[in-house]
Amino acid sequence: QTLTLTSTDDVGVVSYYFDTTAPTTSSNFTTITSTPNYSKTETVTAAGTYYFATKDTSGNMSNVAQIEINSYVVNNLLEKVDGTTNVYTNANYEVASTNTYLAPKGTVITNTSVYTIPEHSSASLFKGQSTAYGTTAAEVSTTNPTLNGNSTYYMWFNRETVTLTLNKGTGIDSVTGSGTYKYGKEVNIDATVSKGYAWKDWTKNSGNNPANVNSKSTTVTLTGNTVLTANATAISYTIEYTRNGGNFGTYHPTSANFDEAVRISNPTKEGYTFTGWTMTNGDTTTAKYGLTNSTINTNWNDGNTKVLNEYFINLRSTTGTVTLVANWGANPVNYSVEHWTQKVGGDASQHNATNYKLEETVPGTAEADTQVTPPVKSYDGFTAPTTQTVTVAADGTTVVRYYYTRNEYTATFDSNGGTTAVPPSITKEYQAELGTLPTTSYTGYNF
Repeated sequence: QTLTLTSTDDVGVVSYYFDTTAPTTSSNFTTITSTPNYSKTETVTAAGTYYFATKDTSGNMSNVAQIEINSYVVNNLLEKVDGTTNVYTNANYEVASTNTYLAPKGTVITNTSVYTIPEHSSASLFKGQSTAYGTTAAEVSTTNPTLNGNSTYYMWFNRETVTLTLNKGTGIDSVTGSGTYKYGKEVNIDATVSKGYAWKDWTKNSGNNPANVNSKSTTVTLTGNTVLTANATAISYTIEYTRNGGNFGTYHPTSANFDEAVRISNPTKEGYTFTGWTMTNGDTTTAKYGLTNSTINTNWNDGNTKVLNEYFINLRSTTGTVTLVANWGANPVNYSVEHWTQKVGGDASQHNATNYKLEETVPGTAEADTQVTPPVKSYDGFTAPTTQTVTVAADGTTVVRYYYTRNEYTATFDSNGGTTAVPPSITKEYQAELGTLPTTSYTGYNF
């Protein structure tokens, strides 16, 4: 405590006395240069009664000033995080700091001079002071006390309230933990991730960071209004295709993200009509399809349902592979049956136009990749081949060729009593010329 001491003497002040015992004329005074107006600053470091006096040039001692310095202790009490506000007991408030001060007795102690708590200044609201602290609630007053002896005071501070706002970012269904709390409160926060998404992190918009931004369930200690956003990322899945002999169309992506629309062109296959995709290992609770990118709103509730649309979304809600299977309906396709007869003198074993003649072509129709057994025909003088069973090609190029071989016939010569004909018989193919016939003789007759 700093004291300013003054003394006035018309003759002149030549010495002064300042101590904790009352002075007498014989006390030890400190000599100074003579002055009619004397001022002295003294700093005291302990409570007690202090005395001040001066002497003039004639040795006369002035009146003695008696100054009583009191000490007072100020205990700053901060409401606990989980304390009950305005119930002033040690269960709800704790001493945050203690300071000791000196001041002359009778000093009015103003609250503004003693209630600062540096380590809590941003979170404290001064409520008042009392002279009691314990299990019994103290009576708190906001009146500035007057110092009347060494004293102890308790200054009470209520915690500020702060708000925690939790926002739902992409892929978040719900968040828990938003609300109003006391300054310094550690709050549990959590989020529920939407189907088709994976947890990412918390991001801070303002205020305090969570203890672990990468953990969905974590805590945040609040020292101010705080806004946090929970974030998730869409899962990625693989798309595979079972085309069953078909060819890809223009668009055939091999992967997609959840909530990302994809276009998958209908495949093509010669001789067949595409009847739709079916789905295996997909999620029928999330998969949808539509005619356009903006009309993907039909639920694919059954993977066996054939889908002809080209726009899809959310075929899976977890990582992994979904398979689209192409389904086909066979188209009617043409085939032909050629009937070839062996030429006279043709080599029966060589099935070509040199040795056979195309008699007729009979058209036929059947579904692609089905089997047919065209019937053979009957030609006079020819032996029909065995029927063939063939698979009709989807491209319409199937030709069944039947080759008919000529029958052989024998001409036998009867000499009718004459000499034996040489040769006695001739064997030829059907419609082949017999050539020069044999001769015979008979005595007494002309042949």
